[in-house]
Amino acid sequence: MKYFGWWFTGVALVAAIIVSVMALTPLGEQPFRAMFDPGEIEIIDFSEVLMERRPNRFLLCPTFDLCAELNDRTAIFDAEVHELKARWDELVALEPRMDLVLADEEKMQYVYIQRSQLFRLPDVFTVQFYDEGNFRSTLAVYSRGVYGSGDFGSNSSRAIRFINGLEETLNVYRR
Repeated sequence: MKYFGWWFTGVALVAAIIVSVMALTPLGEQPFRAMFDPGEIEIIDFSEVLMERRPNRFLLCPTFDLCAELNDRTAIFDAEVHELKARWDELVALEPRMDLVLADEEKMQYVYIQRSQLFRLPDVFTVQFYDEGNFRSTLAVYSRGVYGSGDFGSNSSRAIRFINGLEETLNVYRR
């Protein structure tokens, strides 16, 4: 019995060291990416997105007509849709561990995966741009975690960070 305690402690220590090395160094990036696969990534229809009231999902839309449910509304910008998309691309380039995984140029919908720093857990981040006419445009954003039910607010803060970045550099249409 006495040796079992030491053996168990040794195994636990070795396991903790392995997990720490994998989580905190580049050695673990590929294994964690393989272990935490985001699953099938698809183009979505924002009018059919159901939030299921899960805290690891956050949806922004310009109108209630566009989305079945939403957490907040997005602004309409005094910018053509290609200008809005170009500014969006600049903001994406500043984000760590965010990769474009699917694009539908016709719908102007883009799907990204952003992975957490520690265990490389994937969050799926979808954006769709809309031309409002008269040199105005807007967008819908859906950020959601793949694993777990909570996210410590990372999906909402990510979406809001992007919207704030757009509002800081583009004029918001005021009626």
